[in-house]
Amino acid sequence: MKENIVKIARIIIYVLLILVFLVNSVIFGFYCSIITFTSIITSNFDIQIFLYLIVLLLLTLGFISSFFMKSINKFRILLLLILIILQMVYFRISFYIPTVNKVIEIEACLDSGKLWNDVNNTCEIKNTN
Repeated sequence: MKENIVKIARIIIYVLLILVFLVNSVIFGFYCSIITFTSIITSNFDIQIFLYLIVLLLLTLGFISSFFMKSINKFRILLLLILIILQMVYFRISFYIPTVNKVIEIEACLDSGKLWNDVNNTCEIKNTN
């Protein structure tokens, strides 16, 4: 009886971790596509953005590969939890990478209906004249 409860608890934890990862992946996918497209369109794509995207890809591949591991369930759940924490920390750190942050500011400026001034690196209101 106790073994069945432990198995059910592991399955529930495993499913919850998968759901959290999928939600994070959708958010990260959208976020990275915005960063990639905006940086390419505005000619701000450089090594910082490239490395940012590569590390995010490695985190995602690490999570996916953990599903195919032939290991103990306790270790797999711990690995999944660590990868989710790393993914969230990495998302927070992205705002401190200068080029990534600049692209985010450009996108926010354009989304608000303003113009980005490359000379001053500022967001300016459109002239409607």
